[in-house]
Amino acid sequence: MTIRILAVTAACLAALSAFLAGEMFFLEKKRRRIPLRIGVTGTRGKSSVARLTAAALRASGRSVLAKTTGSSPILIHPDGSEHEIRRQGPPRVLEGKTLLKTACRLGADTVVSELMSINPECLAVESCRLLKPSLLAVTNVRIDHRDVMGRSREDIARGLAESVLPGSTIFMLEENVHPAVAEKAGKVGAVLVPVPRRNGRLRSVSRSGSRRPWDFDENTRLALALASACGVDEKTALAAFSSVRPDPGAFRLWRIRAGESRRLWRCAAAFAANEPESTSVLLDRLRKDGLLKKAPRVALLNLRDDRPDRTLQWAAAAGRGYFREFDLLSVAGASRAAARLWKREAVRSGLSLFLIHTNDPAAVMNTVVERYRTGGFLFGAGNIGGLGRALIGHWERHGECCG
Repeated sequence: MTIRILAVTAACLAALSAFLAGEMFFLEKKRRRIPLRIGVTGTRGKSSVARLTAAALRASGRSVLAKTTGSSPILIHPDGSEHEIRRQGPPRVLEGKTLLKTACRLGADTVVSELMSINPECLAVESCRLLKPSLLAVTNVRIDHRDVMGRSREDIARGLAESVLPGSTIFMLEENVHPAVAEKAGKVGAVLVPVPRRNGRLRSVSRSGSRRPWDFDENTRLALALASACGVDEKTALAAFSSVRPDPGAFRLWRIRAGESRRLWRCAAAFAANEPESTSVLLDRLRKDGLLKKAPRVALLNLRDDRPDRTLQWAAAAGRGYFREFDLLSVAGASRAAARLWKREAVRSGLSLFLIHTNDPAAVMNTVVERYRTGGFLFGAGNIGGLGRALIGHWERHGECCG
């Protein structure tokens, strides 16, 4: 009996080994059919950098399949058309296999993929075992997903460094280069290329000549560096950038007449920034454009039960005076425990706090704006899930997008 069990076990192990060897063989065969593979990782801006880079490479004549997983998982086909990825269950690292298979089926010679993994071990598999990018962009290193990536910037940088493939070339903005990434590149024989700062604002504009809110110099510089490494000149790349569609959760502005008073409100969607540090970048832009001078100013913070660590980040930021320039802070999605926390922080920081208990975007708008019958500015932050996405849809249907 013991011999029979051992024989069956050995046969199963042999079959499994043969299966895995076959999977590796066919995966490598697919990769060889796609000579240029580019990965984009980091804390924020991954989707934008992937979209910009793919557009520049398409403009140069390459057949490009791109994947972004920001607010929604999307495949961008070689003709530029976009198709949402329908998932059965939660995201899986093995989507990388499907991406390569699809690229081969479509005859693409280039893949640009946003690396979606936040767990360092999963990120290592997604990048170094599946995609194996020859070029890798690391957008930035910010504090987020602390429950998985670590509590400090150093921990998060080391987690992101797991995506570095031996012999690859890594691009980072020179102001964002982190020693942990540089150390990992040196250990595995990868080349780290710091992308230098440039004088003046560098941006592409829409065909009408207006600036688009989701354009950020940091993303443009990184995408230009990747495009240049692939032989695309700057003029061609910038022209391609001008026609890039934003990610569904990209920072945008609307004008909308809301509430019974039908007063004009400007609404900004910054939900996809998720955490305080990245949201500050968007607030700085609004300050420079003078939009935060328009009173009353209302911040609407959307929370999620499955992101308790972010709730704590936002509460701590509020206690430090993060929302001090707003006349009202409206918080949605707060549990009972979180509501008590927010009330304490509001008292401590002198905030005017209003708790929202509905996910109906029309009801939210009416409830918030009717507190002020003069019109004003509404800044949506926190998480895009649930109410965040619903509000964006409401503003799209009933307002005028001004960027």
